[in-house]
Amino acid sequence: MMSSLSLEIFLVLGVVLVNASTLRRTDNRELLVDPKTVQSKTTSVNYLPSGAEQYVLDNIGEGTSGCDIYTKEDSKVRPQLLEWIGELRRYYSEIHNRTEFAPDVRRLFDIDYRNKEDICHTFSDPGVSLQREQGEGSANTKNSRSLETKNNDLLTEYFAKSKELSFSNTQGFMEPLLPPFRHPAGLCLHQPHEKSMDYLVEDFGHVCRHKLTKESKTAFFDIGATYNFINDEVEHSSPVIQVIEKYRKFGIHFDDIYAYELQNWDVDRVYKTIPDHMRKPLHWINTGVSTEHGNMFNPWTVVRENYKPEDFVVVKLDIDTPSVELPLVQQLLDDPRLRELVDVFYFEHHVHMDEMKPYWKMDGTMVYSLTYFRAMRNVGIA
Repeated sequence: MMSSLSLEIFLVLGVVLVNASTLRRTDNRELLVDPKTVQSKTTSVNYLPSGAEQYVLDNIGEGTSGCDIYTKEDSKVRPQLLEWIGELRRYYSEIHNRTEFAPDVRRLFDIDYRNKEDICHTFSDPGVSLQREQGEGSANTKNSRSLETKNNDLLTEYFAKSKELSFSNTQGFMEPLLPPFRHPAGLCLHQPHEKSMDYLVEDFGHVCRHKLTKESKTAFFDIGATYNFINDEVEHSSPVIQVIEKYRKFGIHFDDIYAYELQNWDVDRVYKTIPDHMRKPLHWINTGVSTEHGNMFNPWTVVRENYKPEDFVVVKLDIDTPSVELPLVQQLLDDPRLRELVDVFYFEHHVHMDEMKPYWKMDGTMVYSLTYFRAMRNVGIA
């Protein structure tokens, strides 16, 4: 569930191809992964961390401050990270200025995919104008949109000065793995009006080109679903609504949205407090999730029974209950079939961090999170 302070960690993970034998429990709740021992099911995954990401992983030790790399004068990565924060503002300014949703790119592909590059560049690449000239469903992109042609990669277009983007040949460009695992401008630099999720970078153009086909199904699993249950209004600042609408702005529409929530809510109110585009695909599952294998309320059961590797599946797990969250994460890591089906995994991990002491209960260390999620990226994570 989302905090009223909107201070959440969303670590973006992709298809997780981890050998379960490399995992060991350090206690009843925590897992430890040595990224050097994690192997992909294929040898084709190449992950290139940003300079700051590699520096922090090599030097963080047992530190407990998530902000020192941004605030300490002697931080060796401080100059490029401050540059990166400025570049993030420009990047997200353009995203927030996109007031219209792009059409579903799958519906625009020709049967022989000859127009796929044009479609992906027009609707899913960064820096392309979204001024609509004709109806959303038009497949003729030259007539349906006026295009401002720019570079079609995120690094060149937005982050050329800092060069602080990581890259995977399977998932494209992505934000570097860095503490405090949220937007540092708000938590570390105390700058106002910084939305907590405006540090995440998804490479929608890469998804369009390398994942989606005309036959692909798309699904979003929201495990711990909270939108706006204070009143009957749509709350567009809800983190999950923001994420889903960001995907839509770049032409990725979800056919199904599975929303799991333990707290009992009136169904009429649920549907009143989500945007129109979420009402048809929403499956409201007003019960707690199960960690039992094969249980109908275990989200992985739904994934296994309804999706194939060629589909695009996004999962967000945030129920603030480690006794449920970590077994579900472990099942994902242990199950080769699930690892083929899940493409993106947003997960919140509460670890010891000085700046977050007022906001959450803590377990584990920052070096654990950095090591663990780096191991994920090494095998194809975004």
